[in-house]
Amino acid sequence: MDLNAGKPERTDMWTNDLSVGVDIIDEDHQAFFRLAKLLHDVMESSDKNQDALIETAINILEEYVAGHFLREETAMAAAGYPFLTEHIAAHDAFTARAHQIALDYKNGHKEVAATISDLVTRWIVGHIRTMDMQYHGILTNDNVDDRPLAYLIGGGDDEIDE
Repeated sequence: MDLNAGKPERTDMWTNDLSVGVDIIDEDHQAFFRLAKLLHDVMESSDKNQDALIETAINILEEYVAGHFLREETAMAAAGYPFLTEHIAAHDAFTARAHQIALDYKNGHKEVAATISDLVTRWIVGHIRTMDMQYHGILTNDNVDDRPLAYLIGGGDDEIDE
């Protein structure tokens, strides 16, 4: 007997069916769920520093989006992925939406913060299932840069200057 029969599928957490078969990209995707949970938890808190915490979480999300998208797009370009243009367009649309929410929040429209957690989880699940699964088997652990996102965003070199 399936105890989950008839229940709506949860989309607020990582599940193995979301794996694209590339460890570092799966880790990045899992981090989106953790960020969404952080945003949700901050919104639910009554911390006196809630405003600063929300703004920090939004900033983290924006930076993480930039790094993860750069990782995927660089790997897809190197692999000659045929749907790169469409994938970049989807990334750009989400980046613009997240950035607009951040701007709205910083400009005093604090109510937008309540939408961020749900937006992130709904978007990442839909994006993985419709867009990212298309590169399954094309991108692999061997052809995706697995360095921390800070290296990718900063254009970090393999060597450290002395």
